Amino acid sequence: MARMLPDRLPQKLPDHLVKVWRQLRAIDDDDLVCRISYQIANPNHPDFLVIYRNRAAFLLAVNSADTEAVDRYFQCELLDGDGEAPEDLKQAHSLSAFTQVVLEELGAGADLSLQHWVLFPKASDESVERLARSWQGAPRLFLGKQECREESLLRHFQAAADLELDQQVLNLIVGRFAPEAAIPASWVTRAERLSTKEAPKQMDFLLDYDQEAAMKRDLELSSEAFKAASSGHVRLVTGTAGCGKTLILLFRARLSATLNDNQRVLVLMHNKPLRADLQTRAKELGMSRNVEWRTFFSWLHSMMKFNMIEPATRNAFINQALKDEELEGQFTREFLLDEFEWISDNALDSPSLDWYLESARTGRKRALQPTQRQGVYQLYSLYRKMLDSQDQVDWPVAPRLFLKKLRDGAIAGKTYHTIYIDEAQFFAPIWFECVKAALHPEYGRLFMAADPTQGFLRSGQSWVQVLGGDMRGRSQRLTKPYRNTREIMALAKRFYVSRIRSEEDEVNLPDQAYIESMPSGEAANLVNAGSRSMQNVLVEQLKQLFDSGLNPGNVLLIDASGYSEQSELDHLGIHFGDKIVSAADAKNRSQMRVSTINACTGIESPIVVIIGLDRLFEQEKALGMDEIDREELVRKNTKRVFVAITRASQKVVVVFKSENTRRILTTKE
Repeated sequence: MARMLPDRLPQKLPDHLVKVWRQLRAIDDDDLVCRISYQIANPNHPDFLVIYRNRAAFLLAVNSADTEAVDRYFQCELLDGDGEAPEDLKQAHSLSAFTQVVLEELGAGADLSLQHWVLFPKASDESVERLARSWQGAPRLFLGKQECREESLLRHFQAAADLELDQQVLNLIVGRFAPEAAIPASWVTRAERLSTKEAPKQMDFLLDYDQEAAMKRDLELSSEAFKAASSGHVRLVTGTAGCGKTLILLFRARLSATLNDNQRVLVLMHNKPLRADLQTRAKELGMSRNVEWRTFFSWLHSMMKFNMIEPATRNAFINQALKDEELEGQFTREFLLDEFEWISDNALDSPSLDWYLESARTGRKRALQPTQRQGVYQLYSLYRKMLDSQDQVDWPVAPRLFLKKLRDGAIAGKTYHTIYIDEAQFFAPIWFECVKAALHPEYGRLFMAADPTQGFLRSGQSWVQVLGGDMRGRSQRLTKPYRNTREIMALAKRFYVSRIRSEEDEVNLPDQAYIESMPSGEAANLVNAGSRSMQNVLVEQLKQLFDSGLNPGNVLLIDASGYSEQSELDHLGIHFGDKIVSAADAKNRSQMRVSTINACTGIESPIVVIIGLDRLFEQEKALGMDEIDREELVRKNTKRVFVAITRASQKVVVVFKSENTRRILTTKE
């Protein structure tokens, strides 16, 4: 069957367009890609663009006139003295107007085999044929009711398939017909110039079919259709790093806000660098101001003020509680903090001992006996009482406090028509409860983008508990990563599968055949600092990059050491001044961004420099660590490093001191 974009019949589509959409959809040829315009109210824009066999292009204008109306044109003097079409046929001129725009962009002397059809799905073939003969400005082909049927349409497409267009010209045509699917050239980091020169302005890169389908699915063409949409609509897009999930989310949010500028739109993510990156891209796209960009906790804080407990105070309390309850030998403080977070994240109602005893503790590696669970829950209760007594919260407790205040009427939460969640694998079940409470009760829609292989903070599919496990018909998995070179993705996958043996994770990684088809690039540059200072070697590497004329904005530094990001910024600032900025504060593409390894998900860069892996891998060998805890740490670190490597589109540089780091990164077993 023909591939349609959008791939489901939109609501509130005019009847004459519905007839053509259905006939195009029924054509038994998957080499046919048909787009319907999202500018259905614009008389100067064609209704459909059809690309056949990825070489021939057809513009279709659809007329609503029936046989009687067409015949009436002749009875009332079809043409005026200048040979102009009557008002009801003005949309036919949209074909020429659109083609002229494309020709102007191609430049003087350009020739364009862009074919023009006017369809009359409600008028007889005889009347339409008479109309075509009588109109001096007739396009190449007028088609009546019978000729608008699937078999006839396919025959016409096949007959004209040899009028081939260059791929760049096809991209330009699609980009102008469906600007919502056109990617600014400066965003395609694998193809852009890395120097300080301006990137090309022409938008000649496009979402692929699967990406565009995911972006448009169930997104209506008009505000009226949006109001008629069912409530509680949920959609999920998953896929490996670099497959375009964030791009889809961003473009969908822009298109949705454009179609209905009265709706309230919220875009949520889990970290500040991703928010800064999305806001920068949204500004470049000229997105509507009715879109709100927030990290999850900054969104909570905008509605509810809370006092965050200091880590030192929290740690001292837990250490003392372990002594008082004589549980020091059974649990470590680190394990308890992690378990407390799991309890707060997963108990959708108020946590209770009965709930905890019966819970399957999904995603937890360490098994706990009932008596151990009682001990943990006792400590958790003491900890919560301490927080309440001091009017403080920790990060995991804040969402629970928000829901309580919302249900008690102590705060007035905001409601949104559409909420987008990027990197949803980092959202806890209790976070999704907060999101559900913010959706408009009648028209609320939720769109999520996620990569379960990157979920090093949580199990990776926490939405299942709140939204339900059956996402059939509501989810789409993308399998083609476009960001990286073959060498970068091969390194990332080899590293991943050498440390994590999971069938589920294998499914979410690109297969080897696709990796082999990816564009080739540089091998990873693994730099051993040896006896020299890591910081000095890092500065040397960055100076080499910048001295070559590289735009600092094309470099992302990822620190995996766990030390303060600010100390790294202070040190590098001595050498590079204002060329360096925290990824959370980046406002443009002229400065090198610095991010911790936990906060780099969702962002990308042509060149990525990674430091601090020595300390990350050393932690896995800590003496006295429980083997189950060690296994879990290896799993989380593997996902962290996989994310860091795949941020790069062209080049990865890793600066380290221990040869053990090189061995771990390059092992194939």
